[in-house]
Amino acid sequence: MMSTTPSDGPNRMIAIVLDDLVHDQVNLVRALYDRGEVDAVPPHVPLIGPRPIAGSAGDLVDALRLLVGAYQPFVLTLSAPGRHFDGDRHLLQLYAGRGADDARGLAGAIAGVLPLDPPEPPLRDDDGLTPAITVGRFDSESDCDAAVGELADRQYFVVVQQIALLEQRHDVWSIERTVKLGAIREGGA
Repeated sequence: MMSTTPSDGPNRMIAIVLDDLVHDQVNLVRALYDRGEVDAVPPHVPLIGPRPIAGSAGDLVDALRLLVGAYQPFVLTLSAPGRHFDGDRHLLQLYAGRGADDARGLAGAIAGVLPLDPPEPPLRDDDGLTPAITVGRFDSESDCDAAVGELADRQYFVVVQQIALLEQRHDVWSIERTVKLGAIREGGA
């Protein structure tokens, strides 16, 4: 584990990034329900954060590369629309079905090697912390519920091949670096 003071780090997250085809499809949905965030945050499925994570991007990526290089790519199905209240707005989310356990295992392993203080709780169903992508934000609960109904038949299949380190600058998130899953088995980390 790296030795740094986590609370001193920039606001970051570790997330599953979407391949180009799914990225574009999800951004079309986000354009309908989350226009303000389309340009501010790349579409992603959070594994860790957002939260302060200390350390240089290079050190974090090196630690992640060693860890996720041993994990094989997997399929994550984003299909179960639902609503989550974040204390300010109602979030329209697509929750993971198939592959959710793989994502939880990956999140737990990552949380074990990053300098997180306090430690990141693992993704789990019982607390509503299941892998999900936010595709909309609403002030009204009823508007969000209507959008949940509109997305009931949507399904997105994400082949999880890489994760990303995202960092927030001002109000915009950017992908700093990506790390490929399965690199160790392919002959290099």
